[in-house]
Amino acid sequence: MKKDVMRRAIGGIDPRLVESADAEPVKTPRKSLGFKRVAVIALAVVLTVCGLLMLNANVRAAVLGVFIWHTDDDLTVVKFADPDSADESAEPKTVFDATVGYVPDGFTVKEYNPACDPDYQYEESRVIDLLDETAEDPYNNAPRGVMIYIYSSRLYEAKIHPADAFEDRFTPTTIRGMDAFIYDEHDYYVKALDEDEELKKQYEQWGIDLDDIEGGEIIFGDSDVMVTVSGYGISIDELVAIAESVVW
Repeated sequence: MKKDVMRRAIGGIDPRLVESADAEPVKTPRKSLGFKRVAVIALAVVLTVCGLLMLNANVRAAVLGVFIWHTDDDLTVVKFADPDSADESAEPKTVFDATVGYVPDGFTVKEYNPACDPDYQYEESRVIDLLDETAEDPYNNAPRGVMIYIYSSRLYEAKIHPADAFEDRFTPTTIRGMDAFIYDEHDYYVKALDEDEELKKQYEQWGIDLDDIEGGEIIFGDSDVMVTVSGYGISIDELVAIAESVVW
């Protein structure tokens, strides 16, 4: 039961795709207070303008280098290639240029070969599993596992459902200088249970210890390649190390 709950918590991406002082306060000259007030107002204006700009997907892309928008069917779409750009003058990297340089101890690499599966629909994509060597059945009942999906940014985007889950779960950052978003499952559930007593009681009834919840998801890429690294039963630091080792 515990593993099922933990696994359901991971992902959400369509594969296609954080004292007062007792001393007498020091009086500040009025001139200094005026300067501070102007600085605060200026900062507020900058933050407001930035906030308004970020509402526009195209401006957001220019600022962050990644395109994000919400769809009518309650999805957040994350795309690393400009959907309106037709410039392919430079020789693009492909998913087959990508390599995984770090595999944690106790895992073995197994790459799924789409060429052997006539039902596999996704061109220019790769699936790499890091399997728990100690598990009797690493695909079904393993205590930990990692899935690495590598896609062409020109053909695919990440889709997160529901849409509000993206802002709640994913934190913007960078991986090797590229735009990235990280979902830390442990931190997310610690916060969620702190805010929801009923949910906390349910987890206690199921015998789920928050210290046992590890894993999450990382999305990153550039205009050529998009990568998602998902894992359960493994620390977010290890997932970041794996993601940072994927180069092309």
